[in-house]
Amino acid sequence: MTKKSIADASAELYKLLEVFSSEERGRIVKGTLTLFGDSGGESTFDGDGDPTSGFSGSPGSLKAAKAFFDKKTPNSKMEELAVAARFREITYQAEKHTKEQFNEVATGARRNFDSNNFARDINNARNGGLFNKGGSKKEGFTLSYYGQNYVDSLPDREKVKKLKKPKKTGSRKKGGKK
Repeated sequence: MTKKSIADASAELYKLLEVFSSEERGRIVKGTLTLFGDSGGESTFDGDGDPTSGFSGSPGSLKAAKAFFDKKTPNSKMEELAVAARFREITYQAEKHTKEQFNEVATGARRNFDSNNFARDINNARNGGLFNKGGSKKEGFTLSYYGQNYVDSLPDREKVKKLKKPKKTGSRKKGGKK
């Protein structure tokens, strides 16, 4: 039995896949790579298009978390929490994130995780609009729509500045004399 060349294999694949739509071909190739246990190669995230193409390595691996953090370059604890949450959304389709899960991703990305000040940091991130109000250590925290767009825009700080910030809600008593 002779070994096929890459060109021959590509030609055969082309013939097999040409009858499918672009979306179907992508799913077929991705599914086939998954059957082989491959991640599908490396790509670079440019902030546009598919936010899942921002890192290399298999989902959840230390290499993938580190690459995602390195690409996004968070500047604060609030941003680190948002980047960790977005990483989990992309790799695990997770909607809620607990303190332990934030710690796992941050550690995998070779970042310091300050568990003693987690409550302060997550509250600052919620007040900044990166996470939805509510949530708890037990049930988890949800990255907001603004938070998703914020992380997807990183590392482009100019693009982040152009994002529409969420409105502050809640009742505030107006000061003044009566």
